[in-house]
Amino acid sequence: MDRYGSLLSVQIICLGMELIKDTVYRALWDVLTEMGETLTGIYERNDTPLRTREELPEYKGWYESDGIPLPESAVTEICENGVHYLVDVENGQKTGFFLDQKYNRAAVARIAGDKRVLDCFTYAGSFGLNAALGGAEHVTCVDISQSAIEMAKANAARNGLDGKMDFLCEDVFTLLTKLVERKGRDYDFIILDPPAFTFLPPYKFVFPSFSAYMLYILCLLRLFL
Repeated sequence: MDRYGSLLSVQIICLGMELIKDTVYRALWDVLTEMGETLTGIYERNDTPLRTREELPEYKGWYESDGIPLPESAVTEICENGVHYLVDVENGQKTGFFLDQKYNRAAVARIAGDKRVLDCFTYAGSFGLNAALGGAEHVTCVDISQSAIEMAKANAARNGLDGKMDFLCEDVFTLLTKLVERKGRDYDFIILDPPAFTFLPPYKFVFPSFSAYMLYILCLLRLFL
């Protein structure tokens, strides 16, 4: 379970937790409200195929229970490391955002000063935004998803950083290959945070994930050597 502002977003992938979720949800809700925290709803992101391994159905939606409201919107705002984001717990990746990368993003902000930064697989633009806030000369954010690029642009504008950032909707491996071929040194700080995958376009067969990651790393080494 993750908390985004006043919303709780949860994903359950095992039968054992599914059987006791009502008790767990209620306990968390009661404890947090008793502490004076404002909560407006619990959203279940149980739309992962991992649930089928334990014969659990895939679904997503607001959790309904007495005393727990059903918000009209699944979008909320959070602030992390001084950067503001809109988070969509209904359609965002994982439970809505990658909270586990908080300290890595803070580290990027500390070392990005005066650097030309390329943020690969940017998603919501989080690493790129931290780099820009940390004093980067310029940041380019890349993602193959147009909706992710639009979200990253909106987050940049929300933080007043759009003037020092630009955004590309492009396949990262294709972009890195082009940079290698032209021996470009456009960037001196590249952030590579790829998703989990086993299929790597434009190739027509399945790669083991480790091999796919190695291809990206080799491209980066060729850019800097």
